[in-house]
Amino acid sequence: MKITKPKNKYGIYCDSCGEKICKYVADFKGCGGMYVGLSHKPTDKQEVEYAELCHDCCKAIAEEVLDAF
Repeated sequence: MKITKPKNKYGIYCDSCGEKICKYVADFKGCGGMYVGLSHKPTDKQEVEYAELCHDCCKAIAEEVLDAF
């Protein structure tokens, strides 16, 4: 999630845990941020939402997926 106001909170924050990932979009990948596509319902016109996640949340999700197998 992107926060633009107030200025002291400006930046991109993780949609899962709420921790600040970076201040500027250009730094997002360098700071370990990932865009993850989320699809809720399979329909004819499948709409995909994107979440911005920090490195730690991505790692936790990947570990859960791998543990399921």
